[in-house]
Amino acid sequence: MLASFAAELLKLGKRPATWILWTIFGLSIVLLGYLLTYLLLTALYGGASSQGPRQDAPVAAKGAVAELYPRNVLATTLRSFGGIGAGVAFIFGALSVSGEYGWDTLKIVLTQRPGRLSVLAGKVTAVGVVVLVGAAAGLVLGALCSYSVSLAEGAPVSWPSAGRWLEALGAGWLILATNAYMGLFLAVLLRSGALSVGIGLVYLLVVEGLLTGLAAFNDRLETFVGALPGRNSTDLAAAFGQGALAPQSGPLPAEPVEPQQAALVLAAYLTGFVVLSALFFTRREVTS
Repeated sequence: MLASFAAELLKLGKRPATWILWTIFGLSIVLLGYLLTYLLLTALYGGASSQGPRQDAPVAAKGAVAELYPRNVLATTLRSFGGIGAGVAFIFGALSVSGEYGWDTLKIVLTQRPGRLSVLAGKVTAVGVVVLVGAAAGLVLGALCSYSVSLAEGAPVSWPSAGRWLEALGAGWLILATNAYMGLFLAVLLRSGALSVGIGLVYLLVVEGLLTGLAAFNDRLETFVGALPGRNSTDLAAAFGQGALAPQSGPLPAEPVEPQQAALVLAAYLTGFVVLSALFFTRREVTS
């Protein structure tokens, strides 16, 4: 298993798709989470007219800039984990396995000494390690961006406690890893990269978003949506705060899922995806 893990880690490190995907994740934190948000907010409170229906907009924008300071770095950064981060992690998990079917390298690997469970355990562990590095790098980028905003505004720098950073790293890893293992499971199930990525993105971007919007009007649907991974990812990230430019309109869930419950639900999904991946990987032919 250790040899499979080392080989998988080396393969993921040399694959351009790995670097491209996690670079996109980092850019989403820097550009969308901080830079564009900061430029928009400073434009509002620095040059907006006080006339018109939103006369309080400059004051609200100046208050929202404070959400970009280091004391709110975990709330602002973790919002990207459940959004673009979930999609990036899903694609990464799917591509970590699907290419083996398309290139027929999986058959070559399985004709060597390691058994199927050892091969899959190596892949699952390597994906988890890369996701952990990605989550840590995302938090570091958020810290650098928030520090830059604080310097630009001349505001005092106040960081969350070390314990809070560890909790955020664990929550961020859980959110990203659940989506990565969902992608890995679909790739094993469908034995196709394009099909698994397509179905997964439709689910993440369309199906779950539509159900979340409709759930505000139906209690039974709200209960069902409360058990979905996307809703629990969002609520787990929101447990660290709303951050700047939090949604203020549109249908919102009546009651957010408690952080402990959201973490347990995500852990259950993560475990389920790994177990199902092992089940299909060991019992089916590897030909696509």
